Amino acid sequence: MSQSTKKALIILTSHTELGSTGRKTGFYYDEMATPYWRLIDAGFDVDIASIKGGIAPPDPKTLVEPNDRPPMVAPLCVMIKQWQNSIIHMY
Repeated sequence: MSQSTKKALIILTSHTELGSTGRKTGFYYDEMATPYWRLIDAGFDVDIASIKGGIAPPDPKTLVEPNDRPPMVAPLCVMIKQWQNSIIHMY
């Protein structure tokens, strides 16, 4: 990476439950896709992290097969799953 490369950090939630409601939550792939690809298209090197470190939980409503996602979201689904698998192997 050259010194002129711009860097961006997308921080995802670490929450798995909405307060004490028992309702599951997490990040939405679709909501992450737009800023991610806009930053990539603008020449940024983008890192993704979670607030507490480790795995960022996807919202159960966003969990579908990558092939069922819009074209800009599907690659992120695969990338996040690979990222999460690599984190699991670190612990």
